[in-house]
Amino acid sequence: MNTIDAESASKLAGLQIDLLQKIRQEHITLVHLEWFLNLSKVQRNTVSGVDFSSLTKETPLLEFVTSVTVPGVDKFIAADHFKHGETVDGVRCYLWEDFQKHFLGKTEENVAGCDIRIHKLLKGSRDLGIRSEIGEEKEEIKLANLWSMLKLQSKGESGALLINGYANIFYVRDTEGTLWAVSAYWRADYREWRLFAYSIGYQNEWSAGYQVCSR
Repeated sequence: MNTIDAESASKLAGLQIDLLQKIRQEHITLVHLEWFLNLSKVQRNTVSGVDFSSLTKETPLLEFVTSVTVPGVDKFIAADHFKHGETVDGVRCYLWEDFQKHFLGKTEENVAGCDIRIHKLLKGSRDLGIRSEIGEEKEEIKLANLWSMLKLQSKGESGALLINGYANIFYVRDTEGTLWAVSAYWRADYREWRLFAYSIGYQNEWSAGYQVCSR
């Protein structure tokens, strides 16, 4: 049995409301609706002149931009690197409260070097859709990897990460093993990276043009 995600369920509810309004206004009758629902797929395509099968194909959310190789780390203590309002290894950070709460107590050991793949978000989407397209085995980024990426552009230099005020999104596990969406964006007027943490159940969409980082 196929399941329906929250976004599709919301869209379906809107279509049902629209359909009921059209029936009440007699723009569509129950006879019309019953006739259409009884048509085969081929008959519907013929009557409407539209190939409905082409409309069901999902357009991709993400477009690959580039990849960056980051080094491995034997031991990474988050609190020694991410310091609110301070500069460490050339990186100055502003840390939102939830980032401090969930990540500053974390220590990572034996972090392997890896290639960070960067994708552009083509249309607004919540985390569920983005993570589904990335794949569970590729979505998680280590804090040490995130720090390595920030170091490469510590002064807001051009590079793989966006520095135009748009978010660079990383999916990172906190001290309890819970996955969060961490947003890093460059604040040019303060010459610092701003880091925010959002629950992956957050209902607002990430905007088109943002970037998503994965393995």
